[in-house]
Amino acid sequence: MPHKMPDLFPFEVSGGPVRDALARLAAEGFIRYDRDGGKGHSTKEWTVKEQHDLHCLAFIFLTANMRCMVDRPTALFQEFAALDPDVPNAKDAPERVAGYFERLLMGLAYAGRNETLIEMNQTVVDRTHLVRLLDYSAPQVARSAAVALRTFSQAMLDEDLDTAQAAGQSQLDGRVARLPQLVEQANARARQARIP
Repeated sequence: MPHKMPDLFPFEVSGGPVRDALARLAAEGFIRYDRDGGKGHSTKEWTVKEQHDLHCLAFIFLTANMRCMVDRPTALFQEFAALDPDVPNAKDAPERVAGYFERLLMGLAYAGRNETLIEMNQTVVDRTHLVRLLDYSAPQVARSAAVALRTFSQAMLDEDLDTAQAAGQSQLDGRVARLPQLVEQANARARQARIP
């Protein structure tokens, strides 16, 4: 790998920090290293069960965060309650809708002021990002997610936790039903992504 560093990183970065970063990604389960096959690093393939568990954790965190807020992120709720209904029709809809979800989940985590929950939320957000992007690439799914985000945010402004939780549950149920196809698509992309 060191002989490939100049080609990969035209910046003045030594191999040590890059190896450390790759080792950390491998330890966290994002990539794997095929030492014997000589294939180098590759992204880890996901399983439907792993993604199911992570998405269920995201919903559990969402529910816990919305009930344990110390500071209400009112401005965040107002922004999402007024979300433009045409967002799902935009060219960058998957990235935008995924970003909205991630901002909401992390905003609620920070509002709870619990460092452990913040770290756990970030791990779940990171490990479900690609599957979420693939899901939102279907316009009807992105549209449904935007509506659910608006409903959730308005319910939180109205302090109607049951309606907010139902909006989150509907999104979880839909994603879980689509997970086998989404994981297959994510793994196809992972197989194409090789890291020397």
